[in-house]
Amino acid sequence: MDKHVILRNEEERDWPAVERLTRRAFYNQYVPGCVEHYLAKRLRSHPDFIPELDLVLELEG
Repeated sequence: MDKHVILRNEEERDWPAVERLTRRAFYNQYVPGCVEHYLAKRLRSHPDFIPELDLVLELEG
């Protein structure tokens, strides 16, 4: 069975899920805990941030 995959721009409603996924992916990888999820959050408000390049992959909703 084929999976339905969509690549789209990140929307504000995605932010909590993206930060949770980032935290899970990097927790205790390089240092105890992680800060990568915080970096993802901060990047969105940076003046050099390019929203058109901020993508998420959606798998079956």
